[in-house]
Amino acid sequence: MGCLGSLGAAVMDEETSKLLSTLDKKVMDYKETFETNVNETKKKQEKKLKERHEKLSNLKEKNEEITEATIKDLNNEELKVELESLANSLDKMHYIYELGLELVDPLKKITLNKLEEKAKSAPAITVKKIEEEIEAIKKQSAKDFLNSPNGKVLKNALEKKGMSKAMLNGTKKDLMKERGERRKKEREEFGIEKNEFDNENLEKVDFDFYALVEMEYNEKNKRYRDYVQEKMIEEICNKIYE
Repeated sequence: MGCLGSLGAAVMDEETSKLLSTLDKKVMDYKETFETNVNETKKKQEKKLKERHEKLSNLKEKNEEITEATIKDLNNEELKVELESLANSLDKMHYIYELGLELVDPLKKITLNKLEEKAKSAPAITVKKIEEEIEAIKKQSAKDFLNSPNGKVLKNALEKKGMSKAMLNGTKKDLMKERGERRKKEREEFGIEKNEFDNENLEKVDFDFYALVEMEYNEKNKRYRDYVQEKMIEEICNKIYE
C-alpha cells in the first residue's frame, strides 16, 4: 500500500475521532463479563491448589514418596487452570478485535472519501496513483485493512483498549511469577527436589497465543473462551504430558 492512503488516515480528523469513541462504551459493556470469568477462574484455581496441597500433605504424612509422575499430574491440572486465565484474557482481546472489525467499513469509507477529495485537486500524474490506492483499499478484507497503514489509527485504538501482545505476554509473565513463588514454598514445605519443568513455562512454549485473537470464530454452540481453552489444552498440555 502506498503512502497516499496512509497519509490520509494518519490525521485524526473529527469524523474518525467520533467513530473511535464508540469503542469506549462497547469495551466497558464487556467489563462485567470479564470480571465474572476472572472470578470464576480464581475460585477454580483456589480449589485446585487446595486439592494439590492436601494430596502432597497426605503423601508426606504417610511417609510415601512424592514421585515425579505425581508432581507432573498435579502440574497438568494446575496448568489447565492457568490456561483458563489466559483464555479469559484472549476472550477479552478477541471481543475488542471483533469490535474493531465492525468499525473497518465506516473507517474505510472515511479513508476513501479523503482520497477521492484529494484526487479532485491533485496533479494529473498523481491522480492515477490515488485511483489505484482507492481500488486497492476497496478490495481489502476487513482484517487486511485493519493491519494496513490506513487501519493503523484503529489498530492503535484497539491496542489501547487492551488488544495487545504486550499485555498478553504480561499476563503470562504474571502467571509464571505466581507459580514460581508457589512452587518454591512447596519445595521447602515438602522437601521436593524438583516440582517445575522448563517445558511447562508458558513464556517458552512453542505456541502462538496471540494468533487466537485474530482468528475467525463463528461456532454457535461453543463460546470462544471455551474453544480457545480447549485448543490450548490440546496443543500445550497434551504435548507436554503425553
